[in-house]
This record gives sequence, C-alpha cells and structure tokens, in this order.
Amino acid sequence: TKEFSGNHTAERIVEHLEDLCNKWPISDKIISLVSDNCSTMRKVEIDFGKGIISFIFSG
Repeated sequence: TKEFSGNHTAERIVEHLEDLCNKWPISDKIISLVSDNCSTMRKVEIDFGKGIISFIFSG
C-alpha cells in the first residue's frame, strides 16, 4: 500500500501505476484492469491500459 495524496487525476494515477510497475517489475504480468465507470478511470484505461483487458463497472 502506498499513500496517494493530492488530486486524483488520470495523469497522476497513470504516473503512480507506472512508478509501481517499474519498482516491482510487473508490467508484462498485468493482464486486466478493473475500475468503476468514472471519467477519470476511463482515461486511465486509455492512457495506461494499452493492450490490457479492461473491465469497467457502474452501479
């Protein structure tokens, strides 16, 4: 777990995910991304999730 303070913009979330993937070499092991249906996470899916199966839920 790592604290994520400040604004939760798509750009910052993608940067955070990329940092984690570099810290723990797992980029080639990620096969899916699950999120809610907010516009921020849809943008994260586009920017970070290239080649990754995405599951977006609303409700």
